[in-house]
Amino acid sequence: MSFNFALWGNFKNKDECLKFLRLALIFTCMISLCALMHPLKDVVFITMVGVEWLPYVRWISLLSLIPALLAYGRVVDYFARHTVFYGICLLGSASVAAFIFLMKFFPSVALGWGWYAFTEVFISLLIALFWSFVADISTPESAKQGYGLIILGAQLGGVLAPLCLYPFVSVWGPLLVMSVVAIGLVVVTGMMYWFMRVTPPQLLKGFCYEKAHEKVFKKPGFFEGLKLIGKQSYLLGILAIISLCDMIIIVLEYHVKIKAAHVYVDKSQLIEFFFKLTLYANLVALISLLLGFGAVARWLGVARSLLFLPIAVGLGVLIMGTTDNLAILMITLVSFKGISYALDKPTREQLYVPTSVDVKYKAKSWIDTFGSRVAKGLGSAVHMLRPVLQSSFIFISSVFCLGLVGVWIAAAIYVAKIHRRAVEGNKLIC
Repeated sequence: MSFNFALWGNFKNKDECLKFLRLALIFTCMISLCALMHPLKDVVFITMVGVEWLPYVRWISLLSLIPALLAYGRVVDYFARHTVFYGICLLGSASVAAFIFLMKFFPSVALGWGWYAFTEVFISLLIALFWSFVADISTPESAKQGYGLIILGAQLGGVLAPLCLYPFVSVWGPLLVMSVVAIGLVVVTGMMYWFMRVTPPQLLKGFCYEKAHEKVFKKPGFFEGLKLIGKQSYLLGILAIISLCDMIIIVLEYHVKIKAAHVYVDKSQLIEFFFKLTLYANLVALISLLLGFGAVARWLGVARSLLFLPIAVGLGVLIMGTTDNLAILMITLVSFKGISYALDKPTREQLYVPTSVDVKYKAKSWIDTFGSRVAKGLGSAVHMLRPVLQSSFIFISSVFCLGLVGVWIAAAIYVAKIHRRAVEGNKLIC
C-alpha cells in the first residue's frame, strides 16, 4: 500500500512515510533555531563591531572552520552517526549559553567576532551532518519522494520561529533569543534520539550501494575528504554548483545588508529588518512547496531543476544592477532565496545518494562547509572593492556575477549527466 501526498511525495508504505515525516519534524526544529541564529549573528556583529567590518568577518569564520572540520572528520570515524549528532547539538547548546553569559557580564568587540564565527561554523556543520545522515539512510527513489517533505518542514520552521518571536525581538534583545536557541538544541537532541528508537531498522540502512557493488573504501584520514574532491570530477562539479551559488548570493545579500544598515540606524529597526529578511525568504519557499514546487522538481528531474536557480539568479543580478531601492532589492533577494530553498536544495542533496559513505560524511562536509564558506568569503571580498570602485561598483560586480552564472550552468549540466547515468545503471559514482 502506497502513501501518496500528491504534491509532496508518493511513499511505498506507512513506515517510509512516517520516517520522512519524523525527519521533517526534526529539521523543522533545527531550521527554526538556525532562523533565529542567522539574523542575530549580523545584528550582534554590526552593533558590537561595526558594519564596515562585515565583508571581512567571513574570513575569520573560514579560519575557524578548518579546525572544526578536522575535529569533525575524526569524530565521525569513531562514533555512530546519530551519536555525533547528539554531541554537536549539546556542545552547541553549551556554547550558546557561554556566549550569553559573556555578553551579559563581559561584553567586548572580540565577542562580536567570536559569535559570528561560531554561528557560521555551527550551522554549517549541523546541517551538513543532518543531510549526510539522511542520504545515508535513503535510496535514490525514496530521496526523490521524501526530500521535498523534509524541505517543506524546514521552511515551516524557518517561517514559524521568526514569525512567533518577531513581535518580541526588539523588546527582548539578542540575549533572550539566544536563550531560546540554547534550550531548543537540547530538544532537537531528544528528537533525534526518539527517531532512532521508533524508526524500523530496515529503514536506517539506505540503498547500500557499497554492499551491492562490493566496493571497499579505505578508512578516510584527516584530509581524505579534500583528496576525494580533488580526484573526482563529479565532486568538483558539485563543489562548483554550491560555491558559485553561494558566492553570487553573498555579493547580492551584502549589497542589501549594507544598504539596510545605512537606512536603519536604530538597532531595534535593524533587528526587525534582518528578521523580516529571514522570515520572507522562508515564507516564499514554504508557499512554493505548499503549492507543489516539490512535484515540479520531480517532474523536471535533476538536470532541469539544477538549471532553474542559476537562470533565476541571473535575472536577479540584472534587476539588482539597475536599481538602488531597498524594497526592490529585498524582494529580489527573497525571491531567489526562496527558490533555492524550495527547489534547488532538495535536488542538490539527491546528488549525494549514489556515493559512498566516505563521500557523504567526509567530502560532503568539506564541500558544504569549507567550500561554501570560501565562496562566501570571496563574495564578501568583492565588497572590499566598493570604496575603490565607488559608483561603478554595482555595474562591475553585476557583470562579474553574470559570468559566474555561466560557469554554474555548465557545472550543473555536467553533474546532472553523471548522476543520471549512475542511477540508471545502479552504479556507485565515487
